[in-house]
Amino acid sequence: MRASHQNLRKRSSGEKKNNVCGVSKKIFRIPYVNTGVNSDDATVTSGDAMIEGASEFFFGLTGVKGTGDIVPIRKEEWKTDMPGETIPVNNSCCGSKQRNGAGNQTQDQVMWIELGLCKALVRAVTHIGFLSPTPVQVQAIPAVLGGSDVCARAVTGSGKTAAFLLPLLHILLTRAPQKQLHSGGKRRFIRSIILLPTRELGMQCQYMLQQVLTHTTGLTVALAIGGIAQTAQEAALESIPDILIATPGRLVDLLHNYKGAHGSLDVSGVEMVVLDECDKMLTVTLKDQVVDIIQRVPEETRQVLMFSATMTSEVDEFAKEHLFEPKNVDVGHVALQSKLRQQFVRIRLSSDATTTTRTTAPLRGCYNEGNGEMEGDEEEKVDNKKKRIRSKRLRDAAKSEAVDSHETEDALEHLTKIKSRFLVALCLGYFREKTIVFTRYRTTAHRLHLLFTALGFTSAELQGNQPQEERFASLKKFASGEVQYLFSTDVASRGLDIKGVSTVVNFDLPPTLTAYIHRVGRTARIGGSGTAVSLVDESKDADIMRKIITVSGVVNSHQVSSVKRRDVPDELLSEATRKVNAVFPQVRGQLVAEALEEKIAQAERRYSRSAEEMFADGVTAQPKKTWCLSRAERKRRDEEARRLYEKEAEVTVHHFQNELSNWEREEKEFLQKQKLARRQERDAKARAAERVKNAHRELRRKSEKKLQAGAIKKMKKKKIREARKQRRAESRERNGKAAYKRRDGLKSKSKSRHRKRMARH
Repeated sequence: MRASHQNLRKRSSGEKKNNVCGVSKKIFRIPYVNTGVNSDDATVTSGDAMIEGASEFFFGLTGVKGTGDIVPIRKEEWKTDMPGETIPVNNSCCGSKQRNGAGNQTQDQVMWIELGLCKALVRAVTHIGFLSPTPVQVQAIPAVLGGSDVCARAVTGSGKTAAFLLPLLHILLTRAPQKQLHSGGKRRFIRSIILLPTRELGMQCQYMLQQVLTHTTGLTVALAIGGIAQTAQEAALESIPDILIATPGRLVDLLHNYKGAHGSLDVSGVEMVVLDECDKMLTVTLKDQVVDIIQRVPEETRQVLMFSATMTSEVDEFAKEHLFEPKNVDVGHVALQSKLRQQFVRIRLSSDATTTTRTTAPLRGCYNEGNGEMEGDEEEKVDNKKKRIRSKRLRDAAKSEAVDSHETEDALEHLTKIKSRFLVALCLGYFREKTIVFTRYRTTAHRLHLLFTALGFTSAELQGNQPQEERFASLKKFASGEVQYLFSTDVASRGLDIKGVSTVVNFDLPPTLTAYIHRVGRTARIGGSGTAVSLVDESKDADIMRKIITVSGVVNSHQVSSVKRRDVPDELLSEATRKVNAVFPQVRGQLVAEALEEKIAQAERRYSRSAEEMFADGVTAQPKKTWCLSRAERKRRDEEARRLYEKEAEVTVHHFQNELSNWEREEKEFLQKQKLARRQERDAKARAAERVKNAHRELRRKSEKKLQAGAIKKMKKKKIREARKQRRAESRERNGKAAYKRRDGLKSKSKSRHRKRMARH
């Protein structure tokens, strides 16, 4: 029941208001603190060699002439702050008014007891450590306690979860169950449903509720999320909890297929429905499930609460249809925390100046679009417009060439590998504390996790290909500080509140500004400070970079919003490259082994499925599950979601196939290099063995030649002796002397003249 408990709420299409959530298509205004290190006698490290080129690069982003303030870094301080420059932001592109205290995240003037909460809850939040409410809590809690539907928007990390949990608990603790009261029976009913988009967010919400409920009594909580055995969740539902925390898919499954001791799951007694991260909940893939759930809750008695950091037109349409005269809680249009430091690292695909100029020139025109008017006369504007048109044509031509021809040598072919080197360099030199690294694809997150593990870093991964137990274990390790780095897809970009996260790294920039806001919102929470670092590829991230720079142009009483470009020192990048190349074969081997294990697991699943089909006749078949959508409707929904995603993220099938072919070509090149290295090693060994054989052969030839020369010399001496004997015999015969009497073939027993002469000596 609402503020007036006597009258039931009656609705008609004529009573629904048009201006519901105040959702406008204006640009978000992002504040930023410039905390660079300034010193007159400081020396600039070698990493600042790219400052001039990057200034040209960011000139098109900001729409302001000039290079900005260069931040020099001392030699001994390069491990704590990166070299780079501040990017000036055109403040004329956005309004300069600050609304509703968006720069502050604490509200010291208001106490918890003043918001109307019961003493038990005030005591509980004080024990937890919430000293004073934030602006969104100050405005949302009284609105919820008043019984109105609420549509609230506030920056990430501003305490939106407590803004709906505390008044929800207050109402459930201080008010009797309405359906039980009207029916006069003792049957229990589920009184509140909290819907969240991800399983990890559901676990976090349950943990926070349990923290508060340790100081209060009388309420029970159940969790129904995917990835966990459904039997345990059904057993928890048997006791009819007061609060049900669920993801839409699992709750729809329970509503359609659960048959417990009390019958099917009954939500007719639900008094409050909460949609956390409502913009994500109302996307194409989840909207039908949310509508199916909320239509089962009685319209006359339900109170709907919608919270998010960003609002969309889908949220406005849903609010017009399902909310009754909602109160809008809009804590400013600032989408980011005031103490968030945004830094961008430009990925250098090549050190060649020609390549740099060629890749940078088309981006000027691309980034100049939508950045406000530039200084100059009309001729300069016309020239800039021509440059933009020409640059866009060149960029489109380059994209089409990259898609059509896989054999073209393109710098984007090894972009992931180059980004890995930059990421390792950043983590070696700067980011030693808790860091979340967001990627666009699950395979990229897994590869980075394997790479960092091989390099000796403590890391974990959180992505959709993991079993739910592994996802919870990874999140627990990172939250407890057991691991230092968490590699995740956008599954961890919303709602998760992990203490101590100092840095968020966008390995791949998201396709939309909304996704960027939620990613970087994992740090600098509740008035704290943090750093968001993005690896920028100018050939792919032009559009999102232009949006980020544009929405950063806000001036308020706390700071001047700005963005910083950072460079990685060359010696640090060289060290990271050497380490990555050293462990690359190990990572490749692990990926091959995992692929083989996956094939074996698929074969085992096929075998087990065939066995089940063989014995299916003797086993009682389970009843077929139903769903809120038919097969054809689900197919149309998936096609619509895929179409919207491709349109929003500019991801086409050709681009995906091109990326896959690049990976296959990289793997093929790696295998060819290995084969070539083995062949070269084999040839080198063969040449060495041949040299040894030739040396032995030459020695034998020389020895044989020497022996042959000795034999010839002996034969010559023998012939000479025989000739001398013949001459002596002829001489004795001429002189009439008798010949020597010697037997043929026998040596004379008498001593020769030589021996006689030697004997005399």
